[in-house]
Amino acid sequence: MTEAYCDCAGRPPWPAMMRLHGGAPNRYYLCRRCGAIREDVYRDGAIVEHRWHDAPNGRLPDPVREEALKVLSMPRWEQLGLWVKDGMGEA
Repeated sequence: MTEAYCDCAGRPPWPAMMRLHGGAPNRYYLCRRCGAIREDVYRDGAIVEHRWHDAPNGRLPDPVREEALKVLSMPRWEQLGLWVKDGMGEA
């Protein structure tokens, strides 16, 4: 279930954000399209604030930043043809 969307596209359909697993008690979501991170700040079991980070930065907990950087460095399916000789899986 997707819980967060980024408005970097400027209009629908907005890209779904991926949940990052570090950083409890807050929740963090990463936009793979633009690299932004949404932080849902929790207090007493409820979201009390949304914070936006334009990129993985030093204000984020180390595990969150490291996971985001790892995800952003992975090739996307659209790029997979760049690593094969004929674009069809033949090396």
